[in-house]
Amino acid sequence: MRECQIDRCRQLILSISLVGILLTGTLVGLSSALPMFFSAREHVENSALDSLEARAAAINSLLAGYQDIARQFTSRTEIRRRLEAYEAGELEFDELVAFTRPRLKDPMSKLPELLFMRRSGPDLKPVVSLGHNPGLELEHIDTTGVSLMPLPTSTGFVIRAVGAITDDNGRRVGIDTLLFSSERLKALLTSDSGFSTQARLTLVQVSPSGTVLASLDSTGEFVRLLQQHQPYLAALTPRTLIHADDGKNRLLLTPLALDSWVLAVRLPRSDLYAKANQQLLTTSGVILAMMLLGLFLTRRALSPLVARITQQTQRLEESSAELRLSANVFEHAQEAIIVTDPGLKIQRSNRTSSEVTGYSSEQLLGIGLDQLFDQSSRQGDQIELILHTLNRDDAWQGEINYRHANGHIIPTLQTISGVRDDQGRINHLIHIFNDITDAKENERRMQRLASQDSLTGLPNRASLNRQIEQQLQQAAQQQQRCALLFIDLDNFKPVNDNFGHAVGDQLLKTVAKRLQHALREEDSVGRLGGDEFLVLTGNLQKPEEADVIAAKLIAHLLEPFHIAEHSINIGASIGIAYFPDDGCDTQTLTRMADEAMYAAKRQGRNCYVKTTSLD
Repeated sequence: MRECQIDRCRQLILSISLVGILLTGTLVGLSSALPMFFSAREHVENSALDSLEARAAAINSLLAGYQDIARQFTSRTEIRRRLEAYEAGELEFDELVAFTRPRLKDPMSKLPELLFMRRSGPDLKPVVSLGHNPGLELEHIDTTGVSLMPLPTSTGFVIRAVGAITDDNGRRVGIDTLLFSSERLKALLTSDSGFSTQARLTLVQVSPSGTVLASLDSTGEFVRLLQQHQPYLAALTPRTLIHADDGKNRLLLTPLALDSWVLAVRLPRSDLYAKANQQLLTTSGVILAMMLLGLFLTRRALSPLVARITQQTQRLEESSAELRLSANVFEHAQEAIIVTDPGLKIQRSNRTSSEVTGYSSEQLLGIGLDQLFDQSSRQGDQIELILHTLNRDDAWQGEINYRHANGHIIPTLQTISGVRDDQGRINHLIHIFNDITDAKENERRMQRLASQDSLTGLPNRASLNRQIEQQLQQAAQQQQRCALLFIDLDNFKPVNDNFGHAVGDQLLKTVAKRLQHALREEDSVGRLGGDEFLVLTGNLQKPEEADVIAAKLIAHLLEPFHIAEHSINIGASIGIAYFPDDGCDTQTLTRMADEAMYAAKRQGRNCYVKTTSLD
């Protein structure tokens, strides 16, 4: 009877112990693994959304360039006057065609991305059509500015730009319709930079109500995945992440500057969360191993129902094994982990923290963690703010720059958690951080691509316009005078025809370097596209100083260029517009300088003409 009671007691103790260990292990595992897993998921989602925003900025910059090209075609004063004369019956249709064709053909030849152009008169009758139309029906669009629209073709799609030509009263006297090649846009939609190789990118047109109107994805996959998410699309905001109904994909969306169009990225769920899942699997495996080990040891210890001292010894051995396993997990974690006291004095660090900072564990022990921060991160106000947040919320997350042992700066994403004692006071701080140097470099690289001309390295049209607008505002505030020089290379087209585009591209790079070398430190230069450049001078004490700059630039460009064993001679025609005499904004000054440049072309080229010399 007693033996039976002992047996029941042994089984009860064993069962209670095993259940208790199982529950404890499960709770500990969940409390450790789930926050780490969700933090890792949030990190990869934010990285993907950052890449999405960078890609959207590059696409917006490309489309803005197309819009600027269309706007430049429609803003020519001479064209507008001929269209007004034709509408008034003062100019015959054949004369209008003869005047218009060469003035469109020449600039179009300098724009390899421009596939087709059609100019229509005030009666919407086509005046001139140039280039190749890939079989599109080009209906007339009622617009007062410039509008862009991707259009599908039998071989892909093109970018259509429609711009209205208006008189001084804003009345439309003509329409330009331009078709641009989609190759550069396709490159931005197929590059896997910032995403995995399984990612797919496309542009989707969405109505204000959230209905998917069109997609550049010929497979129809994006339309199928998005059609069930109309509420999200109706109130779409930047950096939107949607869980597709098929459960296998994640959709990343952000609006573009192009009206009603959205950049959409489809990422397989398993691909997006691969690292987070691997981290969860590893952590879960370790926790499961700890639980099984604990169950096994407890059963071995309690089964014989040995003396109490034996049970206590076994429990101590079990606890010691768990501590060793926890220490092993701490030491081999992929994140840098440092434990400090509330005053940031380092008490313990793992192997990864030494790899990130360049200091050994012995060098880190006992020093203040803030001594490793970069100077910009060691300011007392920031540390005081972090400690204040920890006292209030028990956690803080943000970016901190560390200075490596060899001197270079390491940007990190850091999470700091507070551990409190029985009195509720923080007695330890847990610092977990990762090196995000690669992510920062990718972000900076995408920003450079969005603002620089890919061939010459000079500011591109969009970046240059912003830069000029800022300098004009500063000049206006300081009541300074400056000049805008519109430069168009002479005899550049024969270089491409005779020696090939590779030599032409190298020539443009060399021209950019000569322009930079010839200008003063306070002057700035950028490339509009093709063989056209803009120069904004610094403060001018008198207008004649712009003449000196223009003459110097022409002299530098008249010197022979030695490229690929060829001696090449070109020149430049320059138009000069003055701020604030000729205009107070970038668009007006550019237009005036452009007109003066064409006057220089008519005067024989290799010269400059000021707006004051125009009729």
